[in-house]
Amino acid sequence: MALTLTAEQKSIEKIFSGTDKYIIPAYQRAYSWDIEQCGELFEDIQEAFMAYIKNESEGYFIGNIVIAKSNENENTLEVIDGQQRLITLTLFIKVLLELDSENSALEDAIWIKDRRNKSKKEQRVQTRVFDDKDSTFLANVLTNDLEQICKAKGTNNFIKNICFFHKQLKNTIQENKDFDIEEFINFLLDNVTLLPIESTDTHQDKARDKALKIFETINNRGRPLTDSDIFKANLYSMALEDGEQSKFIDLWKKLDYECDSINLVFKSKGQDKGTDILRIFKIYSYMIRGKEGIKSSEMGLRDFFTKQKYSPFKNKSYIEIMNDLFDILKAIQVYEKIIINTSDNNQLSKYFQLIDIYTNNYPKDLLIIFLVQHKNKEDISKIFLESLVRYCYFQGSTTRIKWTIYSWTIDVINNKEITYYPKDYTDRDYTFGGRLYKGFGLLSTYLNEDIESIYPYHIKRLRDVTKFKYPDYSYYDKIGHTVVTNMDNKILEKFDFEKFDELLYLERIKKIEKKLIEFFRNSNED
Repeated sequence: MALTLTAEQKSIEKIFSGTDKYIIPAYQRAYSWDIEQCGELFEDIQEAFMAYIKNESEGYFIGNIVIAKSNENENTLEVIDGQQRLITLTLFIKVLLELDSENSALEDAIWIKDRRNKSKKEQRVQTRVFDDKDSTFLANVLTNDLEQICKAKGTNNFIKNICFFHKQLKNTIQENKDFDIEEFINFLLDNVTLLPIESTDTHQDKARDKALKIFETINNRGRPLTDSDIFKANLYSMALEDGEQSKFIDLWKKLDYECDSINLVFKSKGQDKGTDILRIFKIYSYMIRGKEGIKSSEMGLRDFFTKQKYSPFKNKSYIEIMNDLFDILKAIQVYEKIIINTSDNNQLSKYFQLIDIYTNNYPKDLLIIFLVQHKNKEDISKIFLESLVRYCYFQGSTTRIKWTIYSWTIDVINNKEITYYPKDYTDRDYTFGGRLYKGFGLLSTYLNEDIESIYPYHIKRLRDVTKFKYPDYSYYDKIGHTVVTNMDNKILEKFDFEKFDELLYLERIKKIEKKLIEFFRNSNED
């Protein structure tokens, strides 16, 4: 069935009038526009106004907003896209109202008034975002005196932006005697336009789903809602039905904070907030697949959690889902501690570090699922850890390991022991590490049991720590061409790197190859 929508370009006055109320839903990101973006908007509107009074332009188009509404509550508009523009325009209009206090259109743009009691009023644009104090910040700048707000010099974007507009308009009026503020306000209200794209359905959740698809289809700039935003919205709706939205908000904030505090596995510089939580949902999907015995290819997370019959959103309460997410988070925290706290977890740290340095996340996620299933450190199986390292390193750097990992996930969920040795350990090329060269550098060191684990470890190529130019110098990613430089390598690295020559190099390669073969070979079958 085709998506249906209505779209009609409207002036600012028509957008902000009547009884229409714009709700920024809880799952949206916090208000993030700063002075740079506000400056661009102000300059664009000002230039369009100057062109308008010279009869060189008819107005200025700001862009689209995407909204969802239900037939049962058609004056409450859920903002899917456009919150940054709507909030910024509201701040701008508040400043204009300070300069033209008798303008009823400006006042109506900010407030929806009761028909009979004008003292009763409600914000036209409201934010329910709970990741930050957006609701409080917006109410503060709309209800308090601007002069006092700007003197206080607050640090949130609402205060900074509204004070920027206030200063810019005052400077414009002072510096340009021909600037007519009332004519400028009329231009803004009548000739500056937006294009609201509306999705309507009998129920709000259906309207929202359609609006999200419309937004994803037409959006070619900005940042679409992530899967974690959608999951947050679903959980919020479930909590709302139980009358426990405040409890859910506290839980989600805690989850978000704890995720942001993780230093290793899921900490990615430059990533949007919410990425870490999405990784938890990814692991959650693997656990569900394991319980369902699914070995086939993965589907998109959004479809997995919103459309599949085995989705927890269809079979569990919001609190049960949150508990599952926190169980995964706790397992990740244990994973991190074992990697870092090497003095307390010498042998475990070795295996965990070798999995962590592997070139994709499949073995990491399986190990975390194992930790969810075995909450006590004493229950962590050395056989499982060795088998996981042995399998991944024997295969090399490849995503093809996922098919075995899918099967092993089912075994881990069902508490079955996993043991792996390659059928023919001689099939492995023990000279080439490829993209996994650092991992093999660490593995070849840790295969000496007398060497203590260390974190952080520093892995370098031999070319950077010796003067020797070995015969195959151009092949830096071969096994044996890396060394852990900050470790007490009393057994493996007993020679002096300053006097390193070809004989020592060949001796080192031979020792490493022997250690690796011993690790991959099943001695029980000899």
